[in-house]
Amino acid sequence: MIASLRLNIVTYVYGNSYIDMFERVCLRSLMQKGNVPYLLSCGYNITHLIYTTTTDAERLGKIVDKYKTDRLEFKIMTNNAVGYGRNLQKTNMIFLVESVAYCVNNPAPMFLATPDVFIGDGSLSNLISFNMKKDICIAALHVRVDRDRFLKLLDGMQGDISNGVLATVGMSVLSQSWADAFIDKDRNCSWQSGSAVQKIRDKLWAVTFRIPTVYLARLNRGDMAYFNSNCDYGHWDHSWPEYLIKEKRYKFAGSSDLFFAVELTSPENNKAHCRDNDLWNDESQNAKLHSETNRNFLAIVRGE
Repeated sequence: MIASLRLNIVTYVYGNSYIDMFERVCLRSLMQKGNVPYLLSCGYNITHLIYTTTTDAERLGKIVDKYKTDRLEFKIMTNNAVGYGRNLQKTNMIFLVESVAYCVNNPAPMFLATPDVFIGDGSLSNLISFNMKKDICIAALHVRVDRDRFLKLLDGMQGDISNGVLATVGMSVLSQSWADAFIDKDRNCSWQSGSAVQKIRDKLWAVTFRIPTVYLARLNRGDMAYFNSNCDYGHWDHSWPEYLIKEKRYKFAGSSDLFFAVELTSPENNKAHCRDNDLWNDESQNAKLHSETNRNFLAIVRGE
């Protein structure tokens, strides 16, 4: 484990549907025994920052109240400048800038915990164990799954869910942009989706994943300056990693044994167009530095 036993967890959430997913998906996964409880048993002090609107603050406070301990603090962070009816991307960007500044001024690794992402048991503590070097930021694989089918399966599962079990379940209910990304098919969407999937054998897949998300970040004042001058929430995934690579601070965790997550996706969202004659495609519409860097690596998804 790293020497400074502190962790900041950051969530941006507002609106009834996302608050429901925050409780049902995000919090459930964080509170599995190998994630937050394990870190607390190791002596960590954890602050979970929840960025929301004033409208939703009270409801979220009631949801997290039962999890509070003397070393697990929840801070409900609101910004009166944002709320319903305003531009969603602008709202997210305001929260992102504020959370980056908080994590720089209150130094500790920042774990990004979005409401619609479920991580496997042990994934959080594994990333913390790996993140030994100052200022390193770790990107990792997540698989997009069909929201409704995954929630139905999740509700029937008892206890903690290992990375291997989560991988098996997730790969069985892929969203369209992943289900159509298998490059052993002549017609696939890998060029647009940025994910190229191959099944190696039963419960073992290899993925070339162009745009992994930075889940664990050790932020510095350079990052704070970057986000203050780049007012687009999408920069976290789509531009900032290029900055990290140039700074020699970027790592990609490409094994589901170390970290695995699924992102719940509605059938209406994240559609990717298929192309014919794309057997074994290795190209992508995204030609930025971090995308071209990630094309050289295989992520391994191992089920159980």
